Amino acid sequence: MRQAPAASSLGQSENNLSCNLSYLFSTVPAVVYPLENITVTEGENRTLTCNVSGSPTLSVTWTEVKTGNRTMGITRELAHINRDESGEYKCEASHSCGNDTASTFLIVQCKQQHF
Repeated sequence: MRQAPAASSLGQSENNLSCNLSYLFSTVPAVVYPLENITVTEGENRTLTCNVSGSPTLSVTWTEVKTGNRTMGITRELAHINRDESGEYKCEASHSCGNDTASTFLIVQCKQQHF
């Protein structure tokens, strides 16, 4: 007598089957294109932009790795940047058939004081 697979295996099998079938009907894997490191001076504003592609529609999240602070969307606005915000920022794009990530490093230079 054959037993049915466990619920978690069945769910995973169904998801894999769904993804495999989707590939036949124009699903494109989630791709995050490489990011360049960014150098700014304290006090500046900067917009981080994550260039992604994939189908079906992707969910895109920016994460400041040091703090774990997450922002949804392809852009992350940084206003009046200070030295505490320097470090790695990770962009993740995902959909039901997979995900991809890329990182950039924000380098914050001290603002020169004019005496």
